[in-house]
Amino acid sequence: MDAYTKYTWLFLLHHKSQALTAFTRFKNFAETQTGHTLKAIQTDNAKEFLYFKNITHTLGIHHRLICPHTHEKNGTIERKHRHITEMGLTLLAAATLPIQFWGEAFTTAMHIINALPSSVISNISPNEMLFKNKPDYTFFEMFGCACFPLLRPYHKNKLDFRSECCLFLGYSLHNKGYLCLSSNGKTYVSRHVIFNEQLFPYTLSEYNFTTPAITHPTNTTSNTPALTILQPSAPSRVHPPHNLPTSDITHSPNTTPNTPSPTIFQPHAPSPVHPPHTLPTFPLSPTHPSSPSTFSPTSPPTPATNPINNHPMVTRSKAGIFKPKLFHTNIHSSIPTNVHEALSSPPWLQAMHGEYNALLRNKTWTLTSLPPGAKPVGC
Repeated sequence: MDAYTKYTWLFLLHHKSQALTAFTRFKNFAETQTGHTLKAIQTDNAKEFLYFKNITHTLGIHHRLICPHTHEKNGTIERKHRHITEMGLTLLAAATLPIQFWGEAFTTAMHIINALPSSVISNISPNEMLFKNKPDYTFFEMFGCACFPLLRPYHKNKLDFRSECCLFLGYSLHNKGYLCLSSNGKTYVSRHVIFNEQLFPYTLSEYNFTTPAITHPTNTTSNTPALTILQPSAPSRVHPPHNLPTSDITHSPNTTPNTPSPTIFQPHAPSPVHPPHTLPTFPLSPTHPSSPSTFSPTSPPTPATNPINNHPMVTRSKAGIFKPKLFHTNIHSSIPTNVHEALSSPPWLQAMHGEYNALLRNKTWTLTSLPPGAKPVGC
């Protein structure tokens, strides 16, 4: 991570011994792209970083090491590491993807973090701070959702389908395109992609995604069990946008009579609207069913006779309490947006004094002076 712009590079390694090779690649790339020479680096005392001594001495780079067992000296990169990990796990959980896709999730998280504004650098994104280019947020899509890339250039037979349902796995580092994983484990890089961010196809039974040829490090062994595809107990029907390709319609029959049928991915189809001639009225009481009412387009429906309720329970209707249903409201929020508005409002000012006095009574904290050279952390 660059100490000034907070821009971060992420390298996925199979072994820790590859750290020196990754550092050499980073040095050449960063110096060429930024036009600045690398002068100093700071790492912890991990063994893989100690092998940097020869190359740093040869190139005249100052290699600073933190004191042993004092990770707070390297707190900035430790917090960045936690930020990437938590965001990557969040992407996996939101898309219901297994841990095998952690490399794609972490790389996508790193791409998003570099493009988001940061309060540490005056609400400017690290990407804009370093390369002077404003990020394009319209290029972002939901990780792990269903996507339909244009596959005509990849097919040799013109009778093949133009597209198929794929899994969106992030952004290409070398192309301005999207990474799309097909159900047969092949990864496509395409710029022309249609997304359905309401559908996450990895957990659906009609899309049997296999584990791709993962290029990032994994801790798999010969005794590792096969990948299990999670399936929801009751999938909900999701309709994609109107412009999705019709060649991706997939039908899957029910396996058992008691198992709900999986979601059939189909585009919207207009359904005929015909008012029913009879609308049955459901009984309000098990012992007093109501008779069905007749409805016709030319005559209003005949209201059913309310049955007599002799149950001893007191309800709102028995007590004469009726509250109308509000389907919309025009209530304006009076929550202040800044501290000046809160201080000018007597109720908010009273609440603030009450909270402050409660902290004093409970002796929650002790007021003291700031040590020399320390900076306060905003809250």
